Amino acid sequence: MGLGDGKGEGHGEGQGSGKGEGTGNDTYYDYSSNNCTDIVNKANPGNINVESTQCRDSIEETLDGVPLQDKDIRVGLPPQTEASHDNVTWAFLHVIQNAAIDYKGNIFIADGRLEPFQCYRKWQPRCDNDEIKKMRYYDEVFTIKSLWSSYYHVTIDQFARLVFYKEFLAANPHIILHCSKPHPFLDILGLRGIQVASGNISARIVYAPGAMPCGMASLFQTQLLSAVLRSRLPVDVSRRNVVLIKRSTRRCFTHHSDILAMLEKHSADVGLAVSVFSDNPLPSVEETRIMFHNAIIVVAPHGAGEANIILCSPRTVLIEGLCRDGDNRLTLCYRNLARVLGMHYHGLVPRNKCMDTTASDIEIDNFSDRSSDGNRYPVSDIWSLPADISSTSTGTTDEYVFFRGRMSDFSNVESSHFNLDGIYYSRVEQYLQRAKALSPTGR
Repeated sequence: MGLGDGKGEGHGEGQGSGKGEGTGNDTYYDYSSNNCTDIVNKANPGNINVESTQCRDSIEETLDGVPLQDKDIRVGLPPQTEASHDNVTWAFLHVIQNAAIDYKGNIFIADGRLEPFQCYRKWQPRCDNDEIKKMRYYDEVFTIKSLWSSYYHVTIDQFARLVFYKEFLAANPHIILHCSKPHPFLDILGLRGIQVASGNISARIVYAPGAMPCGMASLFQTQLLSAVLRSRLPVDVSRRNVVLIKRSTRRCFTHHSDILAMLEKHSADVGLAVSVFSDNPLPSVEETRIMFHNAIIVVAPHGAGEANIILCSPRTVLIEGLCRDGDNRLTLCYRNLARVLGMHYHGLVPRNKCMDTTASDIEIDNFSDRSSDGNRYPVSDIWSLPADISSTSTGTTDEYVFFRGRMSDFSNVESSHFNLDGIYYSRVEQYLQRAKALSPTGR
């Protein structure tokens, strides 16, 4: 199975609030575009709230880091979540007894419903008992399901939600994973063979990790997924490359051949290769991981294959050819994804038709300087896991398990490290087992 097939992304509501001071040695960046006016004013509603960064007219203006703010951490967290600059909530988990889950990921219990953030949010009627009795029934279910099943949504909106709990799931193979479809990353996460279910189901115990607003990648979950996927992939200087994504159906670069020729010319001048990532046929999972992990620049028309920047190292440049939707709006989910991964982003707004981007639009100044100074950091140089984990209960039918840390843990992509040895995962399991013990047996 390859990485990056599937259809385009939906759009919906976003969320992000709070204030905070920046931290030192920041390695987050402003973004740039050929049309900052439209990027700022005509973004889809769910893609707007990147308020701690600004749109610049050129990539060169984005090279200095900008501070991380509390609002960046809060994406995807409950609105009432309290946070100070040195005590922020990174993630949370619902543990729910005797619940039904529909194919959109909405969870129904006797006295209410839980509707996670996603790109389709519409009031759902409560399931009646007759409907629930017709559903497949499981003892324990871990749900990451959302409505959309394209590659971006499955990778970022769904599978990034489970990575913090992968050791817990590996140690408890009887737990069913409720998702759109199996993902090739399951093997990399150590979850080969996990039982997968989709559609409408019910369960005695439901584990539901925090979800992400449409087009707004959660900082902690996304960074952790990236670190785990890259943890066994050393940067190979001899294989540094520029990646050009080629789509075979809609949203293809009209001038793909000219763009490829331009990239090959500039890359040859500085001793780099150009790798074309095509969706027909798709490269293997391992080829995809290596290609994007060693990328210095990724050039892409807007589409699902861009989700593979989850494999890129910090400071990689993403140059994206954008498209306007039927409402003349721009979907900026990849700008936001690049932002939380510590990458540079340049968005090309079409002048006329979608995908009329030319080679001269993409050609950036100081190409050789950017390619030599770009992706130079070792694979482990990304965020730390929390120094402190605590939990709190909010009721009898819905237990939150919170994981907290310090804002400073996120500040510097160059010097902090993920601890991937399972210590924190084992502590997570202790909390989940304790929460499960509170649940009565029986349906």
